[in-house]
Parts: sequence; C-alpha cells; structure tokens
Amino acid sequence: MSTEIIRYPHELERYNIGVVRGFTDEVRTMAQDVVETMTANDLKALSAVQIGHPWQILAVKDGEKTRVLINPRVIRHGEKFISQEQTDYFPDHTFHISRYGMISVVYEDPDGTSHSWIIEDPDLAATVQRKIDYVFGSTPLDRLTPDRRQAALGAIAGTTDGEVYDPGEVCPAFSKREYFISAANKLLFLMGFSLLTPLFGFSSSTINTIFWADVVMFPLIIAIMIGYYLYAQQEAKVYTQCSSCQTASQIGVAGKRIVIALGLLIAAGVILKWLAT
Repeated sequence: MSTEIIRYPHELERYNIGVVRGFTDEVRTMAQDVVETMTANDLKALSAVQIGHPWQILAVKDGEKTRVLINPRVIRHGEKFISQEQTDYFPDHTFHISRYGMISVVYEDPDGTSHSWIIEDPDLAATVQRKIDYVFGSTPLDRLTPDRRQAALGAIAGTTDGEVYDPGEVCPAFSKREYFISAANKLLFLMGFSLLTPLFGFSSSTINTIFWADVVMFPLIIAIMIGYYLYAQQEAKVYTQCSSCQTASQIGVAGKRIVIALGLLIAAGVILKWLAT
C-alpha cells in the first residue's frame, strides 16, 4: 500500500496530531503505510502526518534497515550545525536549517516496545529532527526567522528569486567573548584577595599601594566589560541562532561584574585605606 504524499500549500498544521496510546492493528497498519509510501517514493524518512495520518509516527532508513518511531522524543543532543535539507512537502526547494549534529531519541515500535537510539551521523540526525518537527505540526518554514520565512514563501510562490533559505550562522560552542569575561574575573579575584592583605602584616605604605591598585583595576574592569558588550553585539549580527547573544544576557553578564567590582572597591576603601592611615 502506498499513499499520496501531502505537499504545500496544504496546511499540515491543521491536523491535531495525537500521541499513540494503544498499539493496535490499526496503528500497525498506519505504520506499515508510512514505510511502504516512504519506500515507494525512495525517501530517507517520512512522517505519518505527511500522508494524512494525524499520529506521532515516523519511519526512517537506518542503513539497511527501516525503523518505525512512535511517540519519538529527543532527550539529549550535541552541537549545532547548518543542515542543507530538502523535503517532499516543499518539492524542488532547499533549506539551510540549524540542527543538532548528534541526538539521542526515545521511542516505541509498533508493538509498544520502548527503545533508545543514539544518532551520531549529522545527516541522519537532521533527517530525524525534521520528521519529528512534522510529528509536532511544524515545517522547515517554522525554523526560519520571520524575514527569511517571508522570503522563503515568496520563492515558493515564485514571486521572488532563490531556493535556499539560510537562518544564519550558529553561535559557536566557544566565543571569544569568554576572554573578556576571564580577564574581568581575574581582576575581580585580585581585588577580592587584596582585602586579605592586612592578615599578612604588611606596612601601611604597602597596604596603601595595594588599595590604589584596586582603584586602577576598577575602571579596567569597566573597560573590559564595555569591550565585552561591543564584541557581543557584533557577534549577534553574525550569529542569528544564538541564545547567549541576547542584549539582556550581555548586560547581565557585564553589569554583575561591574557591581561586584564596585562593592570590592568600597570594601577596600573601608578596610585598606583605614589600615593605611
């Protein structure tokens, strides 16, 4: 049995896609329909909703065998990458989507047996994530920023040029912003440690010198945090897929360290300056 695949502009979102509760013959028949339709159309994967079955079922080729995933859930993932994707829902169009290069999935088979599957191949991991998107009523368009979504819709409708919709680069696992934070943290440590200098029996002149070192470090920390914020703003323009590039997050990171530095400077003024006099 092979069923016709639903394609855009049919709205998959109108389906109320349900969780499979009972593993009946009807469920096994639907799963078989998904597998046979996938095979007949020479596809790597297919979700049940793409052929009109509003249930959380998908089939995917895993090497020489075919897996049927019912009620799939991603429970763990690795780093992101940009996946170049095509789907039968949008035939003849290519999308560049941010996906996880490794995922761990839990699911049930048509008999109701639970399984876990660690997918380390990035292309296969991206394929499974795309089909899981369909399972939850989403399409590749929902992975795009609003402006790119409009551009994609225009291209699909033939009113604009282009077939590839790039969501922007993914924020790297390590950012050079961390160098700014590390430098500020080291200066904060020195300012904090300076409050303990009276315990070492230093002379008044030495303690006074240490206090003025704190005075110098305070504006240095402010300057470093300003540099951090400006660099983070520049990164935000490059990496659109970046949760840590949000302005509120950047202000919080910088503001917290400036406030701590101010508190340490005040404490140094009370403790060190008093002892130095």
